[in-house]
Amino acid sequence: MFLGNSAGAAMKGLLQLKEHFTKDDVVVVLFHDHGSRYVGKMFNDDWMKAQGFLD
Repeated sequence: MFLGNSAGAAMKGLLQLKEHFTKDDVVVVLFHDHGSRYVGKMFNDDWMKAQGFLD
């Protein structure tokens, strides 16, 4: 999935709340951004290495 930072935040929020859901609950998470704004950063291995995120 080609998503941006806020999509990751939405997923992290869902994971933090997962213990409050039952097996019958239906949960919808909207990913309202896309990765095209981050091609030069988090989708760029050189940038990720320079920031210390990759070896």
